[in-house]
Amino acid sequence: IASERVRVDKESLESHRDSMASDSAQDFAQAVLYHCLKSGDRSELEKLFAPYCVSLLAPNVVSGRNGVLDQWDCWRTGLSDAKFTVDHVCHNSAFDHEQHIAARWSLSGRHSGELIGIAATNNPVFVLGITHWRIVAGKISSEWNVVDRLGVLTQLLRD
Repeated sequence: IASERVRVDKESLESHRDSMASDSAQDFAQAVLYHCLKSGDRSELEKLFAPYCVSLLAPNVVSGRNGVLDQWDCWRTGLSDAKFTVDHVCHNSAFDHEQHIAARWSLSGRHSGELIGIAATNNPVFVLGITHWRIVAGKISSEWNVVDRLGVLTQLLRD
């Protein structure tokens, strides 16, 4: 009976730990995307991104924190009064020295500045995106972004 009780307690502890990790992954994704897509606060973003981080938003590969943050600036400044949601987050902390967090997000706003090489059209735009982060020592060391660029271009160029 005692061994059964220990097993149950251990299982509930692991379940609680996984729940806490899930909550912190959600909070992390929310904070990163808020600062990338809404506030643009470089001092906050510098706390989240490692100086050596690398970002892939096909076909572009950007190296270094400033380049990565400039890439996010394009989305934030291209869409005024943007609203974003974090729709789904998953995480994997299989290694002690790193974590992987993925977020599916959406962004909507008015095309008020250059975006993907297109001058402002004032069209409403809705963007779906997925971002995967590799986190080492508490900071993003690399990220992979997938955005429906064809869908965005269609919305930017419609009459």
